[in-house]
Amino acid sequence: MDAVCDGRTCIVGGIMEHIEQAGIHSGDSACVLPPRSLPERVIEEIRESTRKIALTLGVRGLMNVQFAVQHCSGESDGLVYVLEVNPRASRTVPFVSKATGTPLARIAALVMVGKTLEELALTAEPVSKYYSVKEAVLPFVKFRDVDPLLGPEMRSTGEVMGISDNYAVSYAKAQAAAGNALPAPPREGEIAGPSSPSITATNPPWCRSPRSWTGSDFRLSPQKAHAEIWPNMAFKPNRCSRSMREGRILWTASRARKSTW
Repeated sequence: MDAVCDGRTCIVGGIMEHIEQAGIHSGDSACVLPPRSLPERVIEEIRESTRKIALTLGVRGLMNVQFAVQHCSGESDGLVYVLEVNPRASRTVPFVSKATGTPLARIAALVMVGKTLEELALTAEPVSKYYSVKEAVLPFVKFRDVDPLLGPEMRSTGEVMGISDNYAVSYAKAQAAAGNALPAPPREGEIAGPSSPSITATNPPWCRSPRSWTGSDFRLSPQKAHAEIWPNMAFKPNRCSRSMREGRILWTASRARKSTW
């Protein structure tokens, strides 16, 4: 989340919810503003924690805080942890500013030269009328030898944004802009294209449910590491695909044989 503080008052600029689970670098993770699945108690705790941190540090200007919410049996809404605090502008400031219509960078610059948030007429958290989705643009199409598995190391080389009053439409716009278009379902008489979902035992139950996948029109081709645990989840993959580092199976049309690189 991004906030601006003048030393006496801290206003939250926007709270973005990551679509991927914690552990993916924030620059590689898609996010949505406003949050969709966070309980109101968790959102309010994030706001209050941000205010306390900003005022304690004496921040004058922008501040970015990354939180993680751990869902466990003891807390129905989840436990909130602070991952890192950056008393500076972050790459998400332009996204939040466009999503909410609030020029956070301009306001923060004026705060740094002595203006107060009250003088700048920013006294409450901006409210967005739309769902805004940020998606990372990844370079795996150009760098084919790179393993596309995401983690704490940032891989993206850009980002795009989708806006709509409908969350699904916003997400679809962002995916299309990033070049991540889904293949069209097969027509009658055609063979469905392969899909390689990364499903593990740590995914949410609704994601691991066989009903979520067996009714799809695509052949399921997980990587070997994922396919090994699928039998325990009542999955029956059509075939196993290879990761980048394992090499691809290429079909040579002229000789009709498989070659590996």
